[in-house]
Amino acid sequence: MNTQEQNFITILKDALHPQDHHSSLSAPALVSPDWNQIFSIASKQNLLPFVYNAAAEYATFSEYDEVHPDVFVKATSVMSRQIQKTDAFLNLYRAFTDEEAAEPPIVLKGIVCRSLYKEGQDFRTSGDEDLLVDEANFQRAASVLEECGYHREVTHETHTDILQEVTFINADVGLAIELHINPLGRANDLLSEMNDWFKDVFDKSEYVKILDTQIRVMQPTDEFLFLVLHMFKHFTSTGAGLRMAMDVLLYMEKYYERIDWSYIWDRLKAVRADSYLADLIAMGNQYLGFALQQEKEAVCPETLVDDMMQTGLFGIVNENASETARYTHMAIVNGGSSKFGAVWHMIFPSWKMWTSWRPYLKEKPWMLPVEWVKRVGRYLRSGKKVSVMTESYDAASSRIALLKKYGVI
Repeated sequence: MNTQEQNFITILKDALHPQDHHSSLSAPALVSPDWNQIFSIASKQNLLPFVYNAAAEYATFSEYDEVHPDVFVKATSVMSRQIQKTDAFLNLYRAFTDEEAAEPPIVLKGIVCRSLYKEGQDFRTSGDEDLLVDEANFQRAASVLEECGYHREVTHETHTDILQEVTFINADVGLAIELHINPLGRANDLLSEMNDWFKDVFDKSEYVKILDTQIRVMQPTDEFLFLVLHMFKHFTSTGAGLRMAMDVLLYMEKYYERIDWSYIWDRLKAVRADSYLADLIAMGNQYLGFALQQEKEAVCPETLVDDMMQTGLFGIVNENASETARYTHMAIVNGGSSKFGAVWHMIFPSWKMWTSWRPYLKEKPWMLPVEWVKRVGRYLRSGKKVSVMTESYDAASSRIALLKKYGVI
């Protein structure tokens, strides 16, 4: 990490654990801070309001703030929209709970994670909110959303047994809801296996009060496992940033005694994500001021935090990010491959991978060559060349190397 990235990490650490914060007046915690760069990093990590609020603790910030009102306006605007979206979500959720003899959906991450930040929860923003229902209750939940003014995005998905989510948007309140059946999707055998671990979460669910509303959530072991696997899924594709790491670590800090750790480690080992969590914990302890129990030896937390800094929240940092993510996914599915093999699989994905994108192929596998031809046509129309695809592969190489260290490949 460079100096400004280290400053950014320090700000997060002080904000997450203010009781350990060393005042800049007695012991300067930041080194030659460049606030423009720091806020650029914060935006990349979707943490601008959080970092802006924390910046007030540092003496060097006040002078910068006086001549940069645009940062204040942007951070305040993002936070204000979050407050409005939170209010809209709670109003929506009460529409589910008002139905007699009907169980409301389970809330995933989003507002559940924001509540971990206590008085700072409005500074931790969310792009959308996620609800989980079983297949039998999907249509009922969709009807409630539509009655409340949320319009379903067009989707080609018709097989609810493999459906991951359908997005509903209410433009009037600026809130998007992802209605899930399979919380992690079923794009491959590994994800399908993970999803099966959450089949009984409805029977074990519980309620927590957030602001003035009772929210149905998974019990802590299931919720923590989901948060880790959700982050691991992003890590193995486009990448996962520090906000997601903070959510996982804060949840672990709060619910440690209620989590079945034997179950967690067994499940993570089964999908080769145990070393990833070990490094996540070590990274939190080393860089973010946590004091969490390190049950498994860390592998390379320094490399992991560097990866998080480079990828941003979801890793979408350049126009070739989607291709880079596909290469990473291909390497996991195929156990690694040569550059030529990776490019070939990119242009001509397998039937099994295609069925996660075009479910109709499950019933009409003979249409696969047609989809291949369409794919080649899209590449040609977009002007993408093989050289661009190989450059994306090279960009994925460092992520693939890290995956190999964790034993994922």
